[in-house]
Order: sequence, then C-alpha cells, then structure tokens
Amino acid sequence: MVEEGALGEAEAIFGLHVTDSQPIGVVGVRSGASLAGCGFFKATITGKGGHAALPQLSVDPIIATSSIVLSLQHLISRETNPLDSQVHILRHL
Repeated sequence: MVEEGALGEAEAIFGLHVTDSQPIGVVGVRSGASLAGCGFFKATITGKGGHAALPQLSVDPIIATSSIVLSLQHLISRETNPLDSQVHILRHL
C-alpha cells in the first residue's frame, strides 16, 4: 500500500496485536507482512427453473448456494483451531 501510494506520503505502516504468547512488557518484532493473507475465488451457481407443483424437475440455485455457504462456515468453525486467526469475507454470491 505504501509503495503504491495508497496512503499518500506515508513511509511505513506499523501494526500492533495483543497476544498472550509473549510475556508482559515484551514486544515481538518481525519484518515484512505478518498475520495477513488474501485470496479470491469466483463461483457461478446456475439452476433450472421449475414450478411449485413439480419441484423435482427444477434445480434450485438458492438451495445449492446455501449449502456452499454452510459448508464454508463449517470449514472455519470445525476444521481450524479457534486460536488461529481465520478471516474470510464473502463479497457477493
């Protein structure tokens, strides 16, 4: 962000994170990016319209998308250590 000029004339960025892994009064320092990551993917969910009298002949994209959202939440809540930071942003479906 600094290199691209997104912060105007800023020359550096410093972040502070409170943790219990260091004793009181100790400051941990690391050069470069830390505790952050970014990844994107795009999914296209398509369906097949139908009629309420014949639901078995349709493919409801809302049900499929809901299942995906729940499965992604399951990965975070059940497959990762709750003490490890997991940050995910759902931009749009």
